[in-house]
This record gives sequence, C-alpha cells and structure tokens, in this order.
Amino acid sequence: MKSNVTVNVAFEVTLTLTEIEARALDAICGYNYSDFIKTFKKHMGESYIKGKEEGAKSLFDSVKHQIGPALSEVRTSRVNIGLAIENADHRLKSAQEQ
Repeated sequence: MKSNVTVNVAFEVTLTLTEIEARALDAICGYNYSDFIKTFKKHMGESYIKGKEEGAKSLFDSVKHQIGPALSEVRTSRVNIGLAIENADHRLKSAQEQ
C-alpha cells in the first residue's frame, strides 16, 4: 500500500488601519505593480525586495480588492451621516419655531 501525506501550514496576519493609513496604503498600491517594483528596485535596491516580490504583488492585489471597497463604504457612511445630521438640524429648527 502506498500513501502520500501532505501537510500545509499557513499563517495569517490581521492588520487594523486607521482611515488615513488605509488611504495612504491605497494610494501607494494604486500604482501599476510592475512600474512600482521597477522604481522601487531602482531607488531602494533589489536586495530589499529580493525573494519578496510575490508577497508584494499579492499585497497590491489585496489592497486593490479590499481597501478600495472599504474606503468606498467609509465615503458612503460619511455622506449618510451628513444627511442624518442635516435632517436632525432641520427637525430641531422646525420644533423650535413652533
């Protein structure tokens, strides 16, 4: 009898960002990855990123797919909160006039 055992181990890190940090990361990762990594290697040196290119590419993809939509929700929430405040102010002024 033949058997084949495969073991997979994965680690995940959860990072909590403030809105300003998320916007900064979104701006950095908004560049085309190929252009970014080429410029990074030119100015910072290849040794800083050597062996980490796959992770950097994955980071850019994750940011584009997760941070962008999250920031869009922040914008929508901010608009909705503003509208709620305006409505509350209007109701308060109406009540005071009566």
